[in-house]
Amino acid sequence: MSNTIDIFIWGVSDYIKEFISSLNLSMMNIAALIDERQEWQNREVLGYSVVSPDHIFYQAEYLVLLRKIDKERILQHDRLKNLTVINVFDMLEFYKDFHFKMVENPAYHLNAQLRFAKRNDGQKILVTGSSYATRGINEGLFSRKAIKICNGSQDLYYDFRLSSNVLEGNSNYEYAIMGISYYCFEYDTSKSRTQGHLVDSTYYPVLKDRHHRPYSMPYSIPMNFQNFLSAIREGLPMANDHWDMEKYFDAIYGTWTLNPNEASSHVSINDIPNEWYAEKRAQQHSSNDYPDTRIEYQKIMKDYLELLKRKKIKPVMVIFPVHPLYRMNFDSKMIKRFYEIIDPISHQYDFQLIDGFAYSGVTKRDFLDGDHLNSEGAAKFTLYLEKEISW
Repeated sequence: MSNTIDIFIWGVSDYIKEFISSLNLSMMNIAALIDERQEWQNREVLGYSVVSPDHIFYQAEYLVLLRKIDKERILQHDRLKNLTVINVFDMLEFYKDFHFKMVENPAYHLNAQLRFAKRNDGQKILVTGSSYATRGINEGLFSRKAIKICNGSQDLYYDFRLSSNVLEGNSNYEYAIMGISYYCFEYDTSKSRTQGHLVDSTYYPVLKDRHHRPYSMPYSIPMNFQNFLSAIREGLPMANDHWDMEKYFDAIYGTWTLNPNEASSHVSINDIPNEWYAEKRAQQHSSNDYPDTRIEYQKIMKDYLELLKRKKIKPVMVIFPVHPLYRMNFDSKMIKRFYEIIDPISHQYDFQLIDGFAYSGVTKRDFLDGDHLNSEGAAKFTLYLEKEISW
């Protein structure tokens, strides 16, 4: 006895290709594609003939709606009267709204980063770091598949926590590109006067970890992705066995999310005098001098490297290029202090360090501002890394 479920699909729409590709067609049979619009009559879509609702000569158990339509009206057709109706169109419209909120909300965005990073989908490179890595790497240009879990003002502590979260259940990764800076041992997001709010809005909702930040008003996530999937599954009797919802939503997900390399929260370097911005940023970063943080973050770095060693992942530390005016105003004592910390660690752990601070392969035009690459600069520097990394 066959366990195949027969379904009708109503509506040729932008969603149809991804929906059909998400079905388990060994367990589900598309009995007919139905569309009342004249322009679709007697046409073929993805190998299926489109028929008028007045010319249905098949039986089915479910009617899947992929267009906005009056459900009561279409159920007047004899062949459709007693079917279980699944309004996928409305679900997807809700999902689209949900993901727009996710993109605009850092916690939702971080949840999405983690979810994609945890998938066993052939990825070999895990990229962590702050906005330097977010802006400075175009992961699509590597010869191996790379996934980013980078965010603006993300410190070494949260790099480690996020990597630990991803690597708990994923053994695909072979390389970890660790986006760092000369002041990475001095910077603690949770203690930052200007960026500490990110713990409340981003890291605590996802990791339940405030690090050193005192408790503040609770930050709630009304619905994360897994809760959304669970809610949909409860309303879809066919979904668990026959419809790979995650595959489907992933397929259309990319059309609704922003590429962090393209979406800019930074003011363009053309809008602020180069001299002012680069000088101020360099002075601000050079002033970081926190002995207690240095001690703690040396240990965090070692814990991070120990994790990668245990997972047999090669660490590649990368310092990103900065605008020439930033370099001129950056305190060399900070560079000296960085190497006084990292050199002893290099005797304990095997890693590659690529110092691109003064990389000459980019020009002033390749910067978004005083210390962040734009998309053209990111492409140049990524291709440089592709050649320099000891794969």
